[in-house]
Formats: sequence, C-alpha cells, structure tokens
Amino acid sequence: MRNFRQSKDVVRYLEERYGPIKKHTIEDDLSIVNDICNHHSSEELQLISNRVKVIVEINKDTNYVATIFLPMMLAFFAAISTLAISTVTVTSNLLTSYFNQTIKLNEEKITQEKLSELMNLLDLPSFMTIAAVLILICFVLITLGVWYIDYGNTRKAKKLLMYKILIDEAIEKKSSI
Repeated sequence: MRNFRQSKDVVRYLEERYGPIKKHTIEDDLSIVNDICNHHSSEELQLISNRVKVIVEINKDTNYVATIFLPMMLAFFAAISTLAISTVTVTSNLLTSYFNQTIKLNEEKITQEKLSELMNLLDLPSFMTIAAVLILICFVLITLGVWYIDYGNTRKAKKLLMYKILIDEAIEKKSSI
C-alpha cells in the first residue's frame, strides 16, 4: 500500500510503507522521519497525525483491564472461594446425614469396622484440598488471560505512540524547511 489517500487504516499503511518499528535505533527513526517528509505533503502529515492521535485516545479509553485487574481478581477469588467452601460444606452435611440415617436404619447390622469405613469415606481435608486446588487453577488461568490481554494492549500502545512521535517529528521537520 503506497498511496496514503487510498488507505483505510493509517497504522497499517505506515507499517507496510515504512516497516514495523521494533528495536529501532535513533538513526533508523531519523531515516523514517526523512522518508515520511519526502513522501508526504504537510497536509497529509497533519491528516496522519490526527488519525494516529484519535487511535491513541481510543486505545486509552478501552484499556480498562489494567486499571481494574486487582479489584476484579479479589472479587473473583472471594466469590469462587465462598462457592467452593459452601459446596464442600453442604456436600459433607448431606453425606453425614445420609450416614446417620443409614446407621439408624441398620443399627443392629453395623459393626464398628463398617462404621469406621463409612466415616473414612467422608474425608473433609481431601475435599478442601481439591477445592483449594481448583480455586488456585481458576485464579492462575484468569491471571494469565488478563496478563495476555494487557500485554497485547501495551504492545499496541507502544507502537501507536512511536508512530505518533515519528509523525510529529516529520511535521516539525517539514515546517522548518
């Protein structure tokens, strides 16, 4: 895409025309600024600058994930922990009442060994361990997902701001000529 006036996306136009700006030196940046000045009029540079500024502002408005990450994770952790502990408690109470009814119905037939086996089936520490592991797995997965989204947004913002700087420098250079 060599014609700015035919492009639909300014950032994609800049990337295709001047290459991606990754690990550039100052010399590379100056070369890009010179190329931009040589290939575009002052009017086009102003159009590009305005569009890049709008994209930067939109990116700022939609980058809410980084600001609400901690409150969101605390709320999620509290909700999942409460749900898991409640589930374990209700399940253990149901099993206990079932065992009590079974014991009362079969009082004559149940020996002490069978009673011990029944009570060993109701192992609360293992239920709590499973619940804690599940909570931690969910917490880690959500943390990784939010980190990935934030990383992508930060990378995009850096690219946009770098293009904004290069365009502003090109406008400044063009106006001084």
